[in-house]
Amino acid sequence: MSIRILLLSIFILSLSNCRPVKDILIEEKKSLKNISDYKLLKNIIDSSLNYNNLYFKKLDVNAQINGNSFNFKGNLWISKDSVIVASVIPLMGIEMYRVQFSEDKIRILDRTKRKVINTDYSILSKIIQFDIDYNLLQSILSNNIFCINDNSNQECLKRFKNYIVNNNYSFRSIKDRKLNKLDKKERSDDIIYQEFQIDGLSFRVKQSILQLINSDQK
Repeated sequence: MSIRILLLSIFILSLSNCRPVKDILIEEKKSLKNISDYKLLKNIIDSSLNYNNLYFKKLDVNAQINGNSFNFKGNLWISKDSVIVASVIPLMGIEMYRVQFSEDKIRILDRTKRKVINTDYSILSKIIQFDIDYNLLQSILSNNIFCINDNSNQECLKRFKNYIVNNNYSFRSIKDRKLNKLDKKERSDDIIYQEFQIDGLSFRVKQSILQLINSDQK
């Protein structure tokens, strides 16, 4: 497995598998009421997971990359604001790769070739086509709300708009009307569209969606 495929698979894992909060099961779910964007954002932040350490065991990764399928299990450990460690276990419960993310670097232990690779976040940013750093990766993995453009500044999130879809809140970085216009408008820059599906009872993130709208897309 190449370093590119390894890092991309871990990023896919972060968007699809890490859900520290189980769904709330109820017999009947009342229809949601419209609330302001500000109130929804406040409820999401107030309900965000408060933790020091998180551990996810035996996660399943199923990725389609360049027409090839990659399936393996992995473990993930997060020490808040310190380090993230991902362990990739393709076969027989044997760890083949270990990737350690710290504030300013990425360290990859490749047991198949008995070597250690030290790099930084620029390689991951290039693969996923937007800038990412430790804080952003930690927010994604811990299932907290985040802003691609500036994750350290909540002012970015205050521009998001909320809708009600299938009795959940949908918190979006671009209004529906503006998004439709962007599909037809000629632009010189790429735009990243974000959407969070929010549980209407717990105000926890159920799903994170990222979409790159290319400048040449019509």
